[in-house]
Amino acid sequence: MAVADSINWSVAPKVITASARGSLASLLERIAAECPDWVVIVRVHPASGLTYHYAWRVAEIRHVADGLSAQQCQRDLEASLQLHERGSSRRSRGRRIEPLPAGVSEERAARTVDLDADGQVVAIGEPATTMSGPSTGRSGTRGGFAMRENFPGASVDAAASPVPTPATIGTTISAQAPAEVQLQQLQLIEFRIEVRDTDAKPLPMRVSAQVQPDKPIVVDLSVARPLLAVVGPSQQVVPPPLPGQPRVGFFQVSGQAVGLVQLSLTFRQGASELGSIGLAVDVVAAGASSAQVSAHGQVSTPDASDDDMLQLLIEQRLVDGKLRYEYKLYSEALGFNFLTLQSNALLDRGEGEAKTLLDYVDRIYERTTAEVRSVKDLEELQRKLRALGGSLSLDLFDKDVARALWPLRARIGLIRITSWEPYIPWELLRLHDPDRTGEFDERFLAEYGLIRSQHGAAPAREFALKDWCWMAAEFPLGTHLPAGDTSWFSDTLPQVHGLSSIKVAADASALLKVLHDGAFDVLHLACHAEAAQNKIDRATLIIGDRAYESGAPELIQLAPEDVKTEARLSGRRPLVFLNACESGRLAPDLTAWGGWPEVFLKAGAGAFVGTSWAVRDKPATVFARTFYEALLAGKRLHQAADDARAAARALGDSSWLAFKVYGHPFATRAP
Repeated sequence: MAVADSINWSVAPKVITASARGSLASLLERIAAECPDWVVIVRVHPASGLTYHYAWRVAEIRHVADGLSAQQCQRDLEASLQLHERGSSRRSRGRRIEPLPAGVSEERAARTVDLDADGQVVAIGEPATTMSGPSTGRSGTRGGFAMRENFPGASVDAAASPVPTPATIGTTISAQAPAEVQLQQLQLIEFRIEVRDTDAKPLPMRVSAQVQPDKPIVVDLSVARPLLAVVGPSQQVVPPPLPGQPRVGFFQVSGQAVGLVQLSLTFRQGASELGSIGLAVDVVAAGASSAQVSAHGQVSTPDASDDDMLQLLIEQRLVDGKLRYEYKLYSEALGFNFLTLQSNALLDRGEGEAKTLLDYVDRIYERTTAEVRSVKDLEELQRKLRALGGSLSLDLFDKDVARALWPLRARIGLIRITSWEPYIPWELLRLHDPDRTGEFDERFLAEYGLIRSQHGAAPAREFALKDWCWMAAEFPLGTHLPAGDTSWFSDTLPQVHGLSSIKVAADASALLKVLHDGAFDVLHLACHAEAAQNKIDRATLIIGDRAYESGAPELIQLAPEDVKTEARLSGRRPLVFLNACESGRLAPDLTAWGGWPEVFLKAGAGAFVGTSWAVRDKPATVFARTFYEALLAGKRLHQAADDARAAARALGDSSWLAFKVYGHPFATRAP
């Protein structure tokens, strides 16, 4: 192996990094715009998960492009540059060259990419005996292409080389699945992606989507509960369709336990979702029918800025009989190409193996509720929540997960978590160093701009924010504390912003009618919630009280089934905000608001804001006002959440950590 002393280093080069899943045409456009000296291509091996780096001079990239057709330049970099393990560049950290992964030929890895602790390129090295400038040229091969003796000089007009990226292709994405799956029997879930034309033959469940012709399509099958096992890969990669050339595929599933289970087929290009198809399959003991399941589909709008965030896709898995979380990490900037990792085995409150996710959540509920209820001092509560954040990180992030994220935390600007469950307080987690120091990050995940979404639910990318409805819980009999200051809704909205602001009576019938009509862009509910012990997924909304005929007080409550039955929100895709204020009767309980995000998102809400526990009135008010003012000023959803968390945090307690925001991070006010 060559040593660092025999390498000539180009320190602090002007370099851009690119994912191997991007197209050569797109890379050429970036080169023309940014004028780098080097391009480092990052490729993740789909089977092993190993990451490879490829250092190219810009002149070499252009030389290869000159020999390809426009259609060939639309292929991804792995194909167009013929990237393979044996042709990858060596990597080093601080000029300490790492051992080569298995299967890599040192003789062909002529260059070395020097990375800092965050994985950013700080230098590129070439063997001293073969060092050459960008205009002097050298013979050899790169990525399987024979190169001419002289490369084009760096002064070549950049505008002449890039191949324009073609317009998007109108496609139909479709799928079909059985309504029932018998225990221990294999069934197929099929998908089909094709150009929309007269010859298209879509499957029964379908959505329309706009597809870029220069990026592969990643098809992901996600299962809400391990009642159904995916046999084989849960993810497939196919090229974009061509006229008369549909892309078809299937997943195999097998029933593991009787019950109804939700599934989602999500179609992505890079970090952007094209659309999703959600369905529910019934696992039966015997006699499964041959009927096809009905389903709902949602289309998404891809955006190049989606690549700017770390996406963490999460779902439950039974591995060797133990319940775990499976994580898929995607970030072009950080070099994750759906890297798949797992959590530790989840434990129940008795420290035994959890049989269901709610067993594990109940463990968190018990521990935290006991601590929160015993705390009178706000500073002590913050210390306890910091300790809980570290404990949750050790529970949920196996060493491999922590090892992947810890060195990159300085480069993580935005996190989007997509999962089925609404219970885990992901905002509280603090990353940890699993190898050297064992230290915990000073920041919570909430401080990385964390935004959530749910599998199978395509969040809105715009909010009209014109028509507002709001309700404040009222307790004339004094059973609970009343809702806080609502003057922002009654006065500021109509008088300062000129927007429609309608107060909904604190009455079940009135609220259900508003939900059924769905004639609003924002619904704000300031109320309370309660959940019975061991029933954290069954929390009811408490919106007021009234007297029985005998004069005894009665709470006015809404159950999740009430809202599921009545709410019709898909027409306007509104923002729904449940502001959980302390009731004054019980101390705050973690996760007591249960599955309300799922209820409203399934009803058609385009975004949802809620809390993991009831918060004090003042921070609840400050968070909401700051959040809404930021959205009205044109800020993106994640920016509004950051502003609101910062404003609530400045009040000196930990309520800002309670807020969880569901939606698309880049959603903004519609023009």
